[in-house]
Amino acid sequence: MLADRLIDILIIQVPVDYLLGLGSKKIFEDTLEILVNHREIQSKPVIVLSPHGSAVSERLEFEKRLAGAKIPTYPTFEQAAKAIANVNWYFRFHRSQNV
Repeated sequence: MLADRLIDILIIQVPVDYLLGLGSKKIFEDTLEILVNHREIQSKPVIVLSPHGSAVSERLEFEKRLAGAKIPTYPTFEQAAKAIANVNWYFRFHRSQNV
């Protein structure tokens, strides 16, 4: 899938409440490590959907660590889609100004 030239971006939903509900802080840490490592070795951008839930402090830690790896997080798909559309518009606008 990541080698597919028709796929421009990877969007992953990672509900922190679910990770913690699996019973292990290790799963939480392993998921963070996988996402950060992916970002370091892949050229395709990654966006993480991290819906709000009851594990507020853990979700904030999760989002902070992803932000440190330059991986944006959004609580909903709609917000992520809007951000993607805004970036797309920005680059199209500036490309048209340089013609």
